[in-house]
Amino acid sequence: MENKLVKTIIIPQKPTVDIIASIFILKKFGKEEFINIEDASIDVWATIPDGENFESLLLNEGLLLLDISDSPFYCGNSNHTLSEIVAEYLDVKDDPTLAQLLEYSRRDAGFSKGTMPDDPVNIIFSLSGIINALNKSFPNSPDKVTEIILPLIVAYHDEQQRRYHKFPEEVAKKIKNGQAVIFDTMQRDEKVRAIMIKSDNIGIPEYLKSRLGGKFDIVVSQSCKGYTSILTRQSRHLDLRSLVALLRIRETEKNNTLFIRDLARIMSDEEIDEIQEWHYIKDSNSIVNATTVENLYIPPTQIPWQEIQKLVDLGISEKLLNPKEISH
Repeated sequence: MENKLVKTIIIPQKPTVDIIASIFILKKFGKEEFINIEDASIDVWATIPDGENFESLLLNEGLLLLDISDSPFYCGNSNHTLSEIVAEYLDVKDDPTLAQLLEYSRRDAGFSKGTMPDDPVNIIFSLSGIINALNKSFPNSPDKVTEIILPLIVAYHDEQQRRYHKFPEEVAKKIKNGQAVIFDTMQRDEKVRAIMIKSDNIGIPEYLKSRLGGKFDIVVSQSCKGYTSILTRQSRHLDLRSLVALLRIRETEKNNTLFIRDLARIMSDEEIDEIQEWHYIKDSNSIVNATTVENLYIPPTQIPWQEIQKLVDLGISEKLLNPKEISH
């Protein structure tokens, strides 16, 4: 069939997760074959007019039938969801950035273990629950419901593209040019995998802690201005007290500021006015060289990049300071 302008996507019922996921996939990946698909409106038809079919409606009226008999995008009694059929048609079913969306659609359609937990609050505020509520609020406006939900799926897919493409490419490039380094250290006879990276991309540290990003136990990220964050995988329960103490001690040496001899204090999560650069946040088990207080200036660390790596090794391994030996 020749390429054709699409004015309206016709669906057989009120929008569901599977239908909206299918519309997203068409708008994202079907633009070459279905012209104007990204701007097509949505309408609901129970049946198609006598004498019409998928091809005639598309070519003559600009109407694209979705999950309606005679359409190539029709589930019928098959064991496939609509979104799987659309993804297969557009040759993107194996795209890893769509994997979770397709699985969620499958669960919502009842082909898998389902999406609904026992907690009624989680049910109401799940994507399925929100779509159901929107259908009740706008019973005659499938366009409105789809318009509200599509940006959420777009945002999800953008994040998946970052995780599967942009983040791996950036990390590989920085390892190659020396702006990222991977190393191992130990803490109490257990191996700790660490990575340091220079990046202004706020999503990189969480990516590097994830399974997809290498599942690093500790991630040291430094911005172009020198601000440095040290994040950990909380499931490892790493003890950061020795590390924050070494960072604070070294910062006072670099700045020629007052040296604090109270080791228990500089190992704690107490805010220390004399050493504003480093904050130990126990809730997230992280150390950050920044501030969350609006309009309060915190200077970037003066500790050189290569030296921070040495301090991370010494702090995590507790070779110089053992928190258990410091009295409180």
